[in-house]
Amino acid sequence: MICFIMYDIEHNKIRNHIARYLIRKGCMRVQKSVFIVQTERKKLDEMHKTLKEVQAMYANDDSIFFLPVTDSELNALKVIGKNVDFEMVTDQKNTLFI
Repeated sequence: MICFIMYDIEHNKIRNHIARYLIRKGCMRVQKSVFIVQTERKKLDEMHKTLKEVQAMYANDDSIFFLPVTDSELNALKVIGKNVDFEMVTDQKNTLFI
């Protein structure tokens, strides 16, 4: 499953904590507050639960969005400006043992 994760978080410390968490979980940063990941539904649900718990710990008006997309929707995506190599996320990882 491919998913965009986007957030609008006011506090720098919390925003940085969440960004580091997403990177540790294998997400690729597309923009400062936009990440993309290809993972199993179970792992995506785990990330959602964790971020929901983090957000519940403090008073805020912050938002975090999980937007699942299909391969065809991602391929149809049009980008203006800096191009992002989405193939880094969508390509199957191959390991060659010699």
